[in-house]
Amino acid sequence: MRPPKGTHANHKLRLRRGHRVAVVTVNALLGVVVIVGVLVGVGWAMGYRAYVVESGSMTPTIGVHSLVISRSIAPVNALAGEVVTFSDPGLNGSLVSHRVLSRHLLPGSNIFSFTTKGDANKVPEQWEVPAKATVGKVVAVVPKVGDVIGPLSSALGRGVLIGVFLMLCLFLFASRQLQSAKVIRAAQHASRRSTFPPVKAVPYVTAELDNRIRNGES
Repeated sequence: MRPPKGTHANHKLRLRRGHRVAVVTVNALLGVVVIVGVLVGVGWAMGYRAYVVESGSMTPTIGVHSLVISRSIAPVNALAGEVVTFSDPGLNGSLVSHRVLSRHLLPGSNIFSFTTKGDANKVPEQWEVPAKATVGKVVAVVPKVGDVIGPLSSALGRGVLIGVFLMLCLFLFASRQLQSAKVIRAAQHASRRSTFPPVKAVPYVTAELDNRIRNGES
Protein backbone atom coordinates (compact mmCIF):
# COMPACT_ATOMS: atom_id res chain seq x y z
CA MET A 1 0.00 0.00 0.00
CA ARG A 2 1.42 3.36 -1.05
CA PRO A 3 1.73 6.09 1.57
CA PRO A 4 -0.50 9.13 1.02
CA LYS A 5 0.85 11.73 -1.37
CA GLY A 6 3.02 14.27 0.35
CA THR A 7 3.69 12.11 3.42
CA HIS A 8 7.37 11.67 2.56
CA ALA A 9 7.80 15.38 1.88
CA ASN A 10 6.10 16.28 5.17
CA HIS A 11 8.33 13.83 7.02
CA LYS A 12 11.46 15.37 5.50
CA LEU A 13 10.18 18.85 6.40
CA ARG A 14 9.64 17.80 10.01
CA LEU A 15 13.13 16.30 10.14
CA ARG A 16 14.65 19.51 8.81
CA ARG A 17 12.74 21.60 11.33
CA GLY A 18 13.77 19.28 14.15
CA HIS A 19 17.39 19.46 13.03
CA ARG A 20 17.30 23.26 12.94
CA VAL A 21 15.76 23.39 16.43
CA ALA A 22 18.43 21.00 17.73
CA VAL A 23 21.23 23.07 16.20
CA VAL A 24 19.83 26.31 17.63
CA THR A 25 19.45 24.68 21.06
CA VAL A 26 23.01 23.33 21.02
CA ASN A 27 24.36 26.73 19.94
CA ALA A 28 22.44 28.39 22.77
CA LEU A 29 23.76 25.91 25.35
CA LEU A 30 27.33 26.33 24.15
CA GLY A 31 26.86 30.09 24.23
CA VAL A 32 25.67 29.92 27.83
CA VAL A 33 28.65 27.72 28.75
CA VAL A 34 31.07 30.18 27.13
CA ILE A 35 29.45 33.19 28.83
CA VAL A 36 29.49 31.49 32.24
CA GLY A 37 33.11 30.47 31.71
CA VAL A 38 34.09 34.03 30.82
CA LEU A 39 32.25 35.44 33.83
CA VAL A 40 33.86 32.90 36.15
CA GLY A 41 37.30 33.67 34.72
CA VAL A 42 36.82 37.43 35.09
CA GLY A 43 35.47 37.02 38.63
CA TRP A 44 38.38 34.79 39.59
CA ALA A 45 40.87 37.35 38.25
CA MET A 46 39.13 40.05 40.31
CA GLY A 47 39.46 37.99 43.50
CA TYR A 48 35.95 36.56 43.72
CA ARG A 49 35.43 32.99 44.89
CA ALA A 50 32.36 30.82 45.36
CA TYR A 51 31.83 28.12 47.98
CA VAL A 52 29.00 25.82 49.01
CA VAL A 53 28.26 25.86 52.76
CA GLU A 54 28.20 22.34 54.20
CA SER A 55 27.37 23.09 57.84
CA GLY A 56 24.78 25.02 59.79
CA SER A 57 27.22 27.08 61.88
CA MET A 58 25.97 30.35 60.32
CA THR A 59 22.23 29.64 60.37
CA PRO A 60 19.88 31.37 59.99
CA THR A 61 22.06 34.00 58.24
CA ILE A 62 23.61 31.44 55.90
CA GLY A 63 21.78 28.17 55.50
CA VAL A 64 23.19 24.75 54.69
CA HIS A 65 23.92 24.26 50.95
CA SER A 66 23.86 28.00 50.31
CA LEU A 67 26.29 29.39 47.76
CA VAL A 68 28.64 31.93 49.34
CA ILE A 69 30.43 34.44 47.12
CA SER A 70 33.42 36.16 48.67
CA ARG A 71 35.90 38.82 47.53
CA SER A 72 39.56 38.70 48.51
CA ILE A 73 40.60 41.56 50.82
CA ALA A 74 43.60 42.35 52.97
CA PRO A 75 43.24 41.30 56.62
CA VAL A 76 43.48 44.95 57.72
CA ASN A 77 40.26 45.69 55.81
CA ALA A 78 38.22 43.00 57.57
CA LEU A 79 35.95 44.70 60.10
CA ALA A 80 34.10 43.40 63.14
CA GLY A 81 30.59 42.24 62.24
CA GLU A 82 31.51 41.17 58.73
CA VAL A 83 31.44 37.54 57.60
CA VAL A 84 34.75 36.31 56.22
CA THR A 85 35.90 33.07 54.64
CA PHE A 86 39.19 31.74 55.99
CA SER A 87 41.21 28.58 56.41
CA ASP A 88 40.48 27.27 59.90
CA PRO A 89 43.56 25.61 61.47
CA GLY A 90 41.30 23.87 63.96
CA LEU A 91 39.59 22.02 61.10
CA ASN A 92 42.75 20.97 59.25
CA GLY A 93 42.68 24.05 57.07
CA SER A 94 39.10 23.65 55.86
CA LEU A 95 37.47 26.81 54.55
CA VAL A 96 34.99 28.34 56.98
CA SER A 97 32.73 31.40 56.72
CA HIS A 98 32.17 32.98 60.15
CA ARG A 99 31.52 36.44 61.57
CA VAL A 100 34.42 38.59 62.78
CA LEU A 101 34.27 39.45 66.48
CA SER A 102 37.63 41.18 66.70
CA ARG A 103 40.83 41.68 64.74
CA HIS A 104 44.17 43.15 65.84
CA LEU A 105 47.79 43.25 64.75
CA LEU A 106 50.12 41.26 67.00
CA PRO A 107 52.78 43.48 68.59
CA GLY A 108 56.14 43.51 66.82
CA SER A 109 54.91 41.42 63.88
CA ASN A 110 53.10 41.57 60.57
CA ILE A 111 50.48 39.04 61.63
CA PHE A 112 46.82 39.71 62.33
CA SER A 113 44.96 37.75 64.98
CA PHE A 114 41.26 37.15 64.38
CA THR A 115 38.47 36.03 66.66
CA THR A 116 35.46 34.75 64.72
CA LYS A 117 32.33 32.80 65.51
CA GLY A 118 29.49 31.19 63.64
CA ASP A 119 26.12 32.76 64.39
CA ALA A 120 24.80 29.38 65.54
CA ASN A 121 27.94 28.40 67.47
CA LYS A 122 28.49 29.02 71.16
CA VAL A 123 32.29 28.99 71.12
CA PRO A 124 34.42 31.35 68.99
CA GLU A 125 37.66 30.41 67.31
CA GLN A 126 40.95 32.25 67.02
CA TRP A 127 43.30 32.18 64.09
CA GLU A 128 46.13 34.19 62.60
CA VAL A 129 46.99 35.32 59.11
CA PRO A 130 49.96 37.30 57.70
CA ALA A 131 49.28 40.93 56.87
CA LYS A 132 50.26 40.34 53.23
CA ALA A 133 47.82 37.44 52.85
CA THR A 134 44.13 37.74 52.03
CA VAL A 135 40.82 36.65 53.51
CA GLY A 136 37.48 36.37 51.76
CA LYS A 137 34.82 38.93 52.59
CA VAL A 138 31.38 37.41 51.99
CA VAL A 139 29.52 39.74 49.60
CA ALA A 140 26.59 37.57 48.50
CA VAL A 141 24.68 34.48 49.59
CA VAL A 142 22.43 32.43 47.30
CA PRO A 143 20.30 29.93 49.27
CA LYS A 144 19.87 26.28 48.21
CA VAL A 145 22.10 26.55 45.13
CA GLY A 146 24.34 23.89 46.59
CA ASP A 147 21.53 21.35 46.20
CA VAL A 148 22.01 21.72 42.43
CA ILE A 149 25.71 22.36 41.96
CA GLY A 150 26.89 20.26 44.90
CA PRO A 151 26.74 16.93 43.00
CA LEU A 152 28.38 18.60 39.99
CA SER A 153 31.40 19.60 42.08
CA SER A 154 32.36 15.96 42.60
CA ALA A 155 34.73 14.11 40.28
CA LEU A 156 31.81 12.15 38.78
CA GLY A 157 29.79 15.33 38.29
CA ARG A 158 32.67 17.08 36.54
CA GLY A 159 33.16 14.04 34.31
CA VAL A 160 29.49 14.07 33.34
CA LEU A 161 29.62 17.79 32.57
CA ILE A 162 32.73 17.38 30.42
CA GLY A 163 31.14 14.43 28.60
CA VAL A 164 27.94 16.36 27.86
CA PHE A 165 29.94 19.37 26.67
CA LEU A 166 32.02 17.20 24.32
CA MET A 167 28.87 15.52 22.96
CA LEU A 168 27.31 18.92 22.26
CA CYS A 169 30.45 20.05 20.46
CA LEU A 170 30.54 16.81 18.43
CA PHE A 171 26.87 17.16 17.48
CA LEU A 172 27.38 20.76 16.39
CA PHE A 173 30.47 19.85 14.35
CA ALA A 174 28.68 16.96 12.63
CA SER A 175 25.67 19.16 11.86
CA ARG A 176 27.85 21.82 10.27
CA GLN A 177 29.70 19.19 8.23
CA LEU A 178 26.40 17.78 6.95
CA GLN A 179 25.15 21.26 6.14
CA SER A 180 28.33 22.03 4.22
CA ALA A 181 28.02 18.77 2.28
CA LYS A 182 24.41 19.63 1.38
CA VAL A 183 25.44 23.07 0.13
CA ILE A 184 28.21 21.56 -2.02
CA ARG A 185 25.85 18.94 -3.50
CA ALA A 186 23.24 21.62 -4.24
CA ALA A 187 25.85 23.78 -5.97
CA GLN A 188 27.07 20.85 -8.06
CA HIS A 189 23.51 19.93 -9.04
CA ALA A 190 22.74 23.51 -10.04
CA SER A 191 25.96 23.65 -12.08
CA ARG A 192 25.02 20.48 -13.99
CA ARG A 193 21.53 21.80 -14.72
CA SER A 194 22.86 25.10 -16.02
CA THR A 195 25.24 23.43 -18.53
CA PHE A 196 23.61 23.35 -21.98
CA PRO A 197 24.73 21.08 -24.87
CA PRO A 198 26.66 22.80 -27.65
CA VAL A 199 24.49 24.33 -30.36
CA LYS A 200 25.17 23.04 -33.88
CA ALA A 201 25.70 25.66 -36.56
CA VAL A 202 22.83 25.79 -39.04
CA PRO A 203 23.59 27.29 -42.45
CA TYR A 204 21.42 30.23 -43.24
CA VAL A 205 21.04 31.59 -46.72
CA THR A 206 19.09 34.67 -47.55
CA ALA A 207 16.38 34.61 -50.17
CA GLU A 208 18.37 36.95 -52.45
CA LEU A 209 21.49 34.74 -52.44
CA ASP A 210 19.35 31.68 -53.04
CA ASN A 211 17.84 33.31 -56.16
CA ARG A 212 21.29 34.20 -57.52
CA ILE A 213 22.45 30.61 -57.13
CA ARG A 214 19.40 29.33 -58.92
CA ASN A 215 19.89 31.83 -61.83
CA GLY A 216 23.58 30.94 -62.14
CA GLU A 217 24.76 34.31 -60.96
CA SER A 218 27.95 34.57 -58.95
